[in-house]
Amino acid sequence: MAAFLAALLERPHIRPEFLVNGETPHPPLRFCVAVAGFRPRGPDGDAVFATPFLTPTLHVLGKNDIIVVEERSKTLLDVSENKRVEWHDGGHFVPSKASWRTFFREYLRNPTGSVPSPGSAAGSQPASGAATPDVIVA
Repeated sequence: MAAFLAALLERPHIRPEFLVNGETPHPPLRFCVAVAGFRPRGPDGDAVFATPFLTPTLHVLGKNDIIVVEERSKTLLDVSENKRVEWHDGGHFVPSKASWRTFFREYLRNPTGSVPSPGSAAGSQPASGAATPDVIVA
């Protein structure tokens, strides 16, 4: 949905009912984050994604996602002109281990900057979402 909205805001006249008094209701987004994203099927998706969209987009995909599989995600990647793809070891969820939280924080602060991949900080932690962190008592 985030990518659909980003693409629609780039070319709002594709859907006249989206306009307010003939004008776009919002300027194009500065960036977009799509977790387990895919290109919607049907006339709306076909119209909005007829040409690639340009909004810088972070695509976060789970290597073990059985709901939105890689082939389905590729349909959105193919129409995302300015993309960054990050894979996590889990399934159909937003990764939450420390390296990912740090990555998301830094990415949201500077989406077009040089933010290191969350996978580059390899450690001995289990896959994101596979274990509950220990509680630290001070």
